[in-house]
Amino acid sequence: QVVVDPEKLRAYGIALSKVSAAIRAANREVGGSVLEIAEAEYMVRTRGYLRGIEDLEHVPITVTGMGTPVLLRDIARVQIGPEMRRVVADLDGEGEVAGGIVVMRYGENALATINRVKAKLEQLRQGLPPGVEIIETYDRSALIKRAVDNLQDKLIEEFVVVTLVCLVFLFHLRSAFVAIVTLPLGILASFIVMQHQGINANIMSLGGIAIAIGAMVDAAIVMIENAHKHLERYHHQYGHPPQGREHWEVITRAAAEVGPALFFSLLIITLSFLPVFTLEAQEGRLFAPLAFTKTYAMAASAGLAVTLVPVLMGYFIRGRIPAEDRNPLNVFLIWLYRPLLNAVMRLPKVTLLVALLAVLSLVVPIAGVGGFLAPLKWPLQLASAIPGTPQTLADEAQQVSERVERAQKQLAGDWRRTFRDMPWLARFADGLGSEFMPELDEGDLMYMPTTLPGLSIGKAQELLQQTDRLIRQHPEVRQVFGKIGRADTATDPAPLTMIETVIQLKPRDQWRPGMTTHKIIEELDAAVRYPGVTNAWVMPIKTRID
Repeated sequence: QVVVDPEKLRAYGIALSKVSAAIRAANREVGGSVLEIAEAEYMVRTRGYLRGIEDLEHVPITVTGMGTPVLLRDIARVQIGPEMRRVVADLDGEGEVAGGIVVMRYGENALATINRVKAKLEQLRQGLPPGVEIIETYDRSALIKRAVDNLQDKLIEEFVVVTLVCLVFLFHLRSAFVAIVTLPLGILASFIVMQHQGINANIMSLGGIAIAIGAMVDAAIVMIENAHKHLERYHHQYGHPPQGREHWEVITRAAAEVGPALFFSLLIITLSFLPVFTLEAQEGRLFAPLAFTKTYAMAASAGLAVTLVPVLMGYFIRGRIPAEDRNPLNVFLIWLYRPLLNAVMRLPKVTLLVALLAVLSLVVPIAGVGGFLAPLKWPLQLASAIPGTPQTLADEAQQVSERVERAQKQLAGDWRRTFRDMPWLARFADGLGSEFMPELDEGDLMYMPTTLPGLSIGKAQELLQQTDRLIRQHPEVRQVFGKIGRADTATDPAPLTMIETVIQLKPRDQWRPGMTTHKIIEELDAAVRYPGVTNAWVMPIKTRID
């Protein structure tokens, strides 16, 4: 920054424009054509870029009548000036603060990183001068812990439900134990592989285990039921349950009868998630942990079903086994099912027709009225995607597929126009909606209004402080941190017309009765109203992903 002294300019008779022209002329490079030396040409240039304050101070401005050069330092003070201010930060509407953002490296564990940052901040707090404090305004640790704890609770509930179902339907405590013991062992095996592979326990990885729990006991239950049948048959034939070696032979025959089929059926379920591993980019990083853990859990249950379960059956399924007709629930369900079974077996063609109509009727609510034409595209898309397909055939298949897609859109549009007066029926034109991520209540909010262009830094500061103060007065709000604009860097540029206010909400048990996140947003939107400002209320993480 060059601070010119007007008195010295007047004393030397120098115009301000001459000073700026001299600085520009001194801060450039000039080409000097070429120079021939030893049968070779060399480019000539003058290197004149200023490299520091000292170079700038020695820039010549003019020459006095005595032939003495007047340098820039003779008429001005050269110093490091402040940057243009393009950002304002405010906390709770009480005034300006200095803020910082911790950027995590790609691929790191978010929760572990946050905990280490908090530990480091505690060390820094001990050396702060009086009146200075460090306040965390937003981090994802609470959301991560809440989500993982909630999913863990649901896993426990699912485990309990599966246990009760096994007890009720098998009607034999020790048999139910054989089926149930495969659950913790299979989950433990998947956790061991997760630890070795470096997969963290997060929403998606635990979600894979939650999906697999219901299917993990299927093979064990079928094998136990078959063992019950063999033991009942032996008891009916010989008048007493098998003992000693005979007992193990009966269990072995029962396991060998259904074991291979059960093993391969579980492997098929395991392999069904293999296409998920081909996903790339964001969707691959999101769903790969779910596919891994589900695959590990199902593979472990398949192995346990043909190894551990037969051994446990030999030890625990002994004595008098209750017959199927002694279980009240089984008797009731068979009583309900047998008439239906007899009816469909008497009318097989009608059953097939009803099933076909049911499938076709589901196409409309799922894929829309144009979904009836979707099967026409699938073979065409497959033909154009197969490697080695002749280019002419692939192009023709692509063109036909595009025509079918246009026909789908036309059919949906006609349906929508026909039933425009009946919204409940017009909705079938589009079928189910779609989005990349489901709605997630993160527990915090972000206020991102947009102001009119050309907002000054002073007015931006006033607007930010007033909106933060209004938001902070809401009963469910714990803390408000707002910023407008950005630092002059290329990491996340934003103009002064863009406001980002992170709103930390209190725990839900401290909310007023009947309050929801949607109601809080409605109340905040009604409270924060300014001319020329367009409000927008979003979730902090969701707005980054979207």
